[in-house]
Amino acid sequence: MSGFDNAVAKAKFPLGAGIEPITCLAIGKRTSPDSLPEEIKAREVAPRSRKSLDEIVNITW
Repeated sequence: MSGFDNAVAKAKFPLGAGIEPITCLAIGKRTSPDSLPEEIKAREVAPRSRKSLDEIVNITW
C-alpha cells in the first residue's frame, strides 16, 4: 500500500519496545467513485496495470 510510513505508525500507535510496524491493511467497504473528490476519483477510475509475477518474483527450484 503506498503511503505507509513506519515512523508515523510508530508515533500514532502505542507499540511496545522492539515492535516495528512493517505493513498495513485497509479495512472498509467499497463505495461509488462518484462520492470522491475529483482528483481522487480520477485515480480510482483510471486504468490499472500490474507487473507480472515473473517481474517481481524469482523462483528457482
